[in-house]
Amino acid sequence: MTLTSTELAALTANEYAVLLNTETRRRAAEENWTGFGTLVECADFWARCEVHTGLDLAISNALGTYSDVYKETHGFRPRKNFTGWTLEEIEAELTSLFEYTRLERDAEEAREMRAEKLVEVAEAHLMEVTLEGEAERCEAMAEALGY
Repeated sequence: MTLTSTELAALTANEYAVLLNTETRRRAAEENWTGFGTLVECADFWARCEVHTGLDLAISNALGTYSDVYKETHGFRPRKNFTGWTLEEIEAELTSLFEYTRLERDAEEAREMRAEKLVEVAEAHLMEVTLEGEAERCEAMAEALGY
């Protein structure tokens, strides 16, 4: 479900939470999820959190996702100040972070594959050297025994 910022601003945070939870429960049933979370459905809760509109909630969710992905990627929470940013600006920043994270993951996988290949080559070389040494030892023993 994609709503514009204008549509989100017209909803209360609780109304938007109910919409998101309804969508989550629908997908969970369709896809046989065994565990999933939902948002609090309590207007007082959202008011205490100073999250009043659906847009406030969407921004809060986007910032939470950004913070979690950033920490997973960099090992610490972001220091960026998002005060005054629009949902669209935050989502663009999140898209950039996802792309950066994907590129980093791909680079790490490539490094791991190169390392595995180096280990294979080193093990093959060691085996070859070991077998050559064993062959030389057997030849010397055969020669010593008169063969």
